[in-house]
Amino acid sequence: MEQILHTKGGEDEESYAKNSTFQRSVFMNVNHALIRSIQEFCQANLAEAECITVADLGCASGLNTLLAVESIIDSINKEYS
Repeated sequence: MEQILHTKGGEDEESYAKNSTFQRSVFMNVNHALIRSIQEFCQANLAEAECITVADLGCASGLNTLLAVESIIDSINKEYS
């Protein structure tokens, strides 16, 4: 039997949009480590890189949807500047 797992859409009380505060706080606590890792990656690889691809394979929609990707792209842009 095929089973499809996904977050609960919509904006009711049980949706991810209404229940993602914990995930956001965890991200905010580890974001500094993510940024440091991106800086180290860029310093080691940017001179040789023709293209850097960033993909978010998540499926949720809500306040946190693009939080990590935005942080990654901002960090890469700062290294290029």
